Amino acid sequence: MKKLFVTIFLSSVILSSVSYGAGLNGFFGITLNDNAEGYVSSNFIESNKGKHRETIDGYFYLIITDEIENKSPYATYYEIVIDSNNIIHSIIGTSELLNLDVCKAVLESVIDSLEERHQIEFDYFEQPYPKFKIYSYFHYNNNLGNYVVVQCNEVYGESKVNLQIYTNTFEIADAIDKFYDSGL
Repeated sequence: MKKLFVTIFLSSVILSSVSYGAGLNGFFGITLNDNAEGYVSSNFIESNKGKHRETIDGYFYLIITDEIENKSPYATYYEIVIDSNNIIHSIIGTSELLNLDVCKAVLESVIDSLEERHQIEFDYFEQPYPKFKIYSYFHYNNNLGNYVVVQCNEVYGESKVNLQIYTNTFEIADAIDKFYDSGL
């Protein structure tokens, strides 16, 4: 019963930190397609950005864990991805959970709450990779030009499972696809 209460409570907390406006296009008080300078200084951006590892050119990651104001119980690590004009194309929150069962329980609860609150449907996707496996729910929003993902990442041979909550613009998704299609 305590576990159920914690799951319900945590789901309501994350929902309170989702950006609502024209739709589900942000998390943790940050909105896609906004200028990152609305959340952190230009000096912080220039001093801390790094080349995005899964794109060929034009995108940068920025770790904002210490800068974020709307902390979520679901994330201990926060990152955004920006373009060369400091426009936000990805918002990512990650945390390490006790095990896969706990992560899947939280995942189901969050998805149910998001579907009900936003009147949207998520699709399920499960994919094994050489070093890890993902258990993922995703929703594409063609009107906003973004997608939202909540997933568990199980790393083989390790006793850790990461919960990831993120939203990406279609532009960054296309840039990531081009990177992997290039064979780099």
